[in-house]
Amino acid sequence: MDKAALKKFAVNAKQHLLSSIQAYARNHYLLNDQQLPTIEHHAAGSLLILGGKKVKLNAIEEKEFRHLLAKIQDFQHDSTLAEALEQLFEEVAFTWFNWLVALRYWNYMIIYRLKCVFYLQKRPVKKSLTHYQVFMI
Repeated sequence: MDKAALKKFAVNAKQHLLSSIQAYARNHYLLNDQQLPTIEHHAAGSLLILGGKKVKLNAIEEKEFRHLLAKIQDFQHDSTLAEALEQLFEEVAFTWFNWLVALRYWNYMIIYRLKCVFYLQKRPVKKSLTHYQVFMI
């Protein structure tokens, strides 16, 4: 098995995921390395304001943003805002990458086991095996 190609894919996929997460957070939540946006409440909803930029948030997005601020503040105890954001982005990218790889693995294993079951159905099976044992073969 060629592990070099797998390592190269994993590094490139994680870097692509990291850059996508950073772009989304910087555009949607107005995050930058110098200061955090503020939230203003209006009758029509909440606004994130940073400099001259404004982003309207619904109730769910506001809750997510407040959770995001709490995570940033947790990371910022020992470091600058830029380092805290970098740590947050790394953690999110790592989590999403692991989930995507796990889902792909589960998908592969289900398909592989279904192929095994279909193969076993075409040939005679010992009567002493239970359904679970046949599925696990």
